[in-house]
Amino acid sequence: MRNINKQLIICLFLLTIGSICNAEEKRYEQKLNNGVIAIFITKPFEREKHKIEWCKENKKIPCKIDGKVPHGNLFYVPTTEVSSLTIVIHNKQIKCDTSAMYDAYLDGFLKYHKKSNSLSSGYITPDQYRIRAVLGAEAGSYAVEYKLNNTRCVRTLLSSSEEDVFSMFDKLDDENRITSQPSGR
Repeated sequence: MRNINKQLIICLFLLTIGSICNAEEKRYEQKLNNGVIAIFITKPFEREKHKIEWCKENKKIPCKIDGKVPHGNLFYVPTTEVSSLTIVIHNKQIKCDTSAMYDAYLDGFLKYHKKSNSLSSGYITPDQYRIRAVLGAEAGSYAVEYKLNNTRCVRTLLSSSEEDVFSMFDKLDDENRITSQPSGR
């Protein structure tokens, strides 16, 4: 009987470790124009590590996560979060703010909605670079824009409004549009 209990405990332990191992971060590396590289890291959303404020009219919908309006998770608790975005420009790594960015679907989840994973980039001036993207899916889509120089990344737009998302699609130049693909890591 003791031997069966030990085997059961070992099996439960291995199952627990297996589920933890499956909750890994995913890395998406995207080569942009002019040798610039965008590296997105996503990870599973861990509800217990966040402060969720529920909407008054529907207690199942998160209105704020960690004090900010969430993007990418219309009407539900997110399943993933964008944990980091690093831009490599002129061999320098620049970290960008990814707070309030959830369910970006960078893994090509929406095969039929190629615009939902659009990314565009280019120089504004010789020392300033811009990255624009529409992430998420359908009603959970959101527009994001960053401006970078050699040392700083400033998020100039993060919006889920339909007007901003469609405006961003218009701004994304077709010849610079890139559909995200995992780097295989």
